[in-house]
Amino acid sequence: MAKLKSRRREAKPSVADKIPLVSVIIPMYNSAKFITQTLESLAYQTMRDFEVVVVDDCSTDNSVEVVENFANRGGGD
Repeated sequence: MAKLKSRRREAKPSVADKIPLVSVIIPMYNSAKFITQTLESLAYQTMRDFEVVVVDDCSTDNSVEVVENFANRGGGD
């Protein structure tokens, strides 16, 4: 009897492997006082396979700068 060779291929990482399991969307309008606490709460979750999308609705306070500073410091990673 002839031996059969396995033609099994190694799975290559695909684009789908890089998509986060969960997306957290935060609508924001003039939330400078509270957005850091919100982002820190997310950063300290035990689940790591998620992304956070902050959507600003033309805030007139410094909400955008607060979020940018949080993102630039690594956001708890």
